[in-house]
Order: sequence, then structure tokens, then C-alpha cells
Amino acid sequence: MLSLQTDYTTYVKEVDKILSLATSTTVLIPAHQKLVAEIITLRLFDLLVNFIARVPAKLACNAKFVNGTSPVLLTTSRTIQGATHLFKTFNRTSTRNNLVWTKASEIKENVVHVIDQTDNFISIVDRYGSWISEIKKVRNRIAHNNSNSRRHYKTVVTHHYGAELNHITPGTMLTSPRFTPSLLKRHIATAKIFAKDLTKA
Repeated sequence: MLSLQTDYTTYVKEVDKILSLATSTTVLIPAHQKLVAEIITLRLFDLLVNFIARVPAKLACNAKFVNGTSPVLLTTSRTIQGATHLFKTFNRTSTRNNLVWTKASEIKENVVHVIDQTDNFISIVDRYGSWISEIKKVRNRIAHNNSNSRRHYKTVVTHHYGAELNHITPGTMLTSPRFTPSLLKRHIATAKIFAKDLTKA
């Protein structure tokens, strides 16, 4: 019987490595701290998205949550590949070719015909939707730095600083002593709590 335990354990170990790196950067000069914080955010986001995509695929294969309870499903698959195919085609009038796992509304739409809307997976994605959105905006500003990513990133700066400050780079915001703990460490901690709640660990 499939379980989410291995996925959860592996994910937490990787996030802990990131936390260890983030903690060790205090000996670096501020410019290097900011750079490392941005690199860490890219890695954290990559881990997060892969984890979010993996969990519903395994649930659709009747995998149990870490605490041993079963998901509420509308249909099932025998394989991960088959589950992905269900997300794209099952009960749809047209194929959903691009499965996006970086936005709560898209995540829910991916699984709407496979995982019941009362299931834990849906409620947790809803609960953490704004956080997923924030870390995505920060990540995109780091990775792309185009007009669109800068526009979305400004909303994050305004949220935390109370004003639209153009000089606040992601590295500056993530490591700023204005926030205790730093926003970087908050994101890392939230990434672990989210995974625990998502998998009922």
C-alpha cells in the first residue's frame, strides 16, 4: 500500500538542509547573505512545488496519509502516471494539458474531479494559499526580474513594509533584521508546517 511517509520524510530532510544553510550565513557579509537567501528561496520553491504535485498523485493511487487515514476520492488510479492523466482528462470536456502547482486555485482545479472537495488536501491548500502565492512572487522576482514579476513582487513588499518601496530587493527583504525571525526563516518554517498539515504527519 502506498504511503506519503517517505515523501514527507525526504522533503523535511531537504528543507532542514536549507534551514541549516540559512542559519550558517550569519557569518557572511550582508551582500552575500542576501545572495544566499535568494538562492535558498529558489531551492525551497522547487522542493515545495514538486512536493505539492507528488502528494495528490499518490493520494489518487489510494495512498494513505501519514497518520494512516485514507483520502476522500472520486476516482482512483493504479499508477502515478495514471493519476496525472486523470488530473488532465477525467470528467473534463477538454484536456487540461498544463497542470500548474504554484497557485491554490490552479492546484484545486487540477484535482477537482479526482479528490473530493471535502478532503484534507483541499482544505490545507486553501489555508496556505496566500503563503504559496507570496513565496511564488518572491521566487519569480528572483528568477525572472521582468516587469510582470516586479509588479507582483511589489505587493509582497507593500504587505510587509506598509509601503511600495522600490529599493527593497528579495535578498534585502528576506534577511532584514526588521523581521524576527527573518522572512527567509519564516518561509522555511512554514514550508515544513505546510507539508506536515498536507500529509497529516
